[in-house]
Amino acid sequence: AAAAVAPNNPSVRMNLGLALHNNGDRAAGVAEFRAAVRLDPTDPKAHAWLGWVLQYDQDHAGAAAELAE
Repeated sequence: AAAAVAPNNPSVRMNLGLALHNNGDRAAGVAEFRAAVRLDPTDPKAHAWLGWVLQYDQDHAGAAAELAE
């Protein structure tokens, strides 16, 4: 997978997270978005995507926390 080739690239982790989440593996998708945030905690896109998928998965408190970052 792309994350194996570039495990420290937040953009790769976000793209993989989106693909996984959109294909029904929501937990793995969230894990990839969390990895992207850990890799670059200052990237607003990483927080926004994580917030969006948490909101989609009905984790409203988690989503609010990420979107506030």
